[in-house]
Amino acid sequence: MAELYKWTPALERPEDLQRLLVGRESLLKRLLQAIADAAEQWSPQHFLLIGPRGIGKTHLLLLLYHSVKGTIKWDESFQNLSKSCEPILFSEEQYGIGSLAELLIGILKQLKEHTPNEKLERLLAHVQDAPIPGEAEREMILEYLLQQSNEMGKRLLLLLDNLQIILGNFTEEDQGRLRSILMSQDLFMIIGSAPTLFEAVLNYEAPFYNFFENIWLKEITFEEVEALLKKRLEHDKRTDILERFDEYRSRIRAIVHLTGGNPRLILSLYQVFVEGEILEVERALLKLLDELTPYFQDRMKGLSEQQRKIIEAMALADSLSTPTEIAHLARLAANVVTSQLKRLQELGYVRSYKEKGKRETLYDISEQLFRLWRQMRVEAGRRRLSFLVKFLKIWFSEQEISRFAEKLVREMLSWRGEAEQMRETIDKLYYVQEAAPSYMHPAIHSQRISGLIALGDLSEAEREMQEREARLQSEADKEVFAFECVNIGVAYGLTAKHEQAAKWFRKALELKPDLHKAWNNLGVTYAEKQEYDRAIEAYRKAL
Repeated sequence: MAELYKWTPALERPEDLQRLLVGRESLLKRLLQAIADAAEQWSPQHFLLIGPRGIGKTHLLLLLYHSVKGTIKWDESFQNLSKSCEPILFSEEQYGIGSLAELLIGILKQLKEHTPNEKLERLLAHVQDAPIPGEAEREMILEYLLQQSNEMGKRLLLLLDNLQIILGNFTEEDQGRLRSILMSQDLFMIIGSAPTLFEAVLNYEAPFYNFFENIWLKEITFEEVEALLKKRLEHDKRTDILERFDEYRSRIRAIVHLTGGNPRLILSLYQVFVEGEILEVERALLKLLDELTPYFQDRMKGLSEQQRKIIEAMALADSLSTPTEIAHLARLAANVVTSQLKRLQELGYVRSYKEKGKRETLYDISEQLFRLWRQMRVEAGRRRLSFLVKFLKIWFSEQEISRFAEKLVREMLSWRGEAEQMRETIDKLYYVQEAAPSYMHPAIHSQRISGLIALGDLSEAEREMQEREARLQSEADKEVFAFECVNIGVAYGLTAKHEQAAKWFRKALELKPDLHKAWNNLGVTYAEKQEYDRAIEAYRKAL
C-alpha cells in the first residue's frame, strides 16, 4: 500500500492531492474563480475556511497553491492564474509569527525561494538583523512588496492555515494595520482557515469583525466516502476489493458512523478497511487508535474544562444521552450542560437527535472513533476491552462473525498441546462471542469453555461457566449447559478435586435430572470420597 500522509498532506504529491479530492470540487472551483476574478478587482473578497481538524482545510489550501502555481491543471478557466497572482503558502503551524512584521518577513522568505533578487536578499538580511522587528521594518517590507507587486502586475495570495493563531498573536495595532492594508492597497488576497470562529472575527469591536466570507466545511456524505475509498483503492491497485466493492457497503456505513464523515479519519480507517480477517482488523484498529492519540488529545485541548467533562461523560456512556443524563454523568448543572451542548454542536463535536413522539433531545459524539479511542485509553491494561467488542459489532456482518468464529474454533483445536497459542485464540474468540448476535453466544461460549478445560485452567473455566449460566436462554441451551457441567466436573475429578467435581455434577442434574452421564460420574466421585451409600444410590440412578 502506498504511503499516506494523513497528518501532513503537504508531503503528498500534488497530483495525488488532486486525485483524492472528494466532496469539495465545487468549493475549490468557486475559490479559484474568486482568485481569477480578483485580477480585475481593486479590493478582492477574502475567505475563511472553518471546520474541525481533518475536515480538509489544509488539503484545499494546498490545492489552491498548486493550482495557482500551475503544478496541477483543472479546466481552461484556471490555466493562467499565475500571471496575476503569486501564491504564498504558510504551513499549518507557524510558531514563529507573533506580529505583522514577522508575517511579512515570512512572505519575504518565500518570495526569495520563488523569485530571488539582490534587493530582496539585502532587505531580508536587514530586517532579520533587528532584535525585534517592529513598525520600521514592517513599513519597509510593505513598501518593497507594493513596488514588486506593481512591477510584476501580481497580487500576493496569502494562504494562511490556522489563521486564528496568527491573528491571535497580533496586537490590536497589528490587526488594524493589516486590515488597513487589505482595504486600501491592491496587494494581498487572503484565504485562511480555522477550526472555528475566533475572537478576532467574532468581536464586533475587533478589526476583522465581518471582514471574511466564512465558509463552513461540512462532513462528506456516504456517497462521497465511497468515492474517496474507491480513489484510494485505485491508487493502491487493490483490484481485489474494487471488484467486490458492493460487498463492502455495510463496512463503508460503519466508516461514516465512526468518523462522522471526517476525511482525515476516513483515510485513517482505510488500513482497517482493507483488512479482511478479524485478527488483522483488531491489530490494525489498536494501532490506529494509538496513532490517533495526539490528534484526539489536541481536539480536547481546544475545549474548556466544562466541555471536556461533557465530552468525557458522553464518550464513556453506553448510548445516546439526554442533557439531564449527561449532567448527572459529568457532575455539572443541567443548565450549564444545555448551553455547552449547543456550543459543542456548533463546533462539530456533538450531534443531536430527536426520537419520534418524544420531547427530549438526545446527544451523541460526532466522531464515534473518538468514543472508541477514549474507551481504549480508559480500558488499556485491562484483560478485556469492551470498546473492541463495540467496534466488531459495527464493522462486521453476522455472516462474517459466524465465519470468524468457526475459523477460530478450528484454530483453537489445532493448538492442543501449545498452551500459549491456544490461550491467545480463546481470548480472541471472546471478542467474537461478545460481538456475535445473542443466538450465537451459547455455541461460541461452549467452545471457549472446552478450550479452557483442555488447557487445565479450571478456575477460569468455572468463572466462564458462571457467566454462561447467567445467560442461559432456551431449554435446549440449558440442556447443552448440563453436558458442559459434566465436562468440567470430570476435569475436576481428574485432578482429585472431588468437592468441586460433585458440585458441577449436581448442577447438571438440576437442569437435566435424567442425565445418566452425570449420575454415573457423581457415583464415581462419591466412591473416590469413600461415601459408598451415596455412590450406590447415584449408580442406581444412572442405571
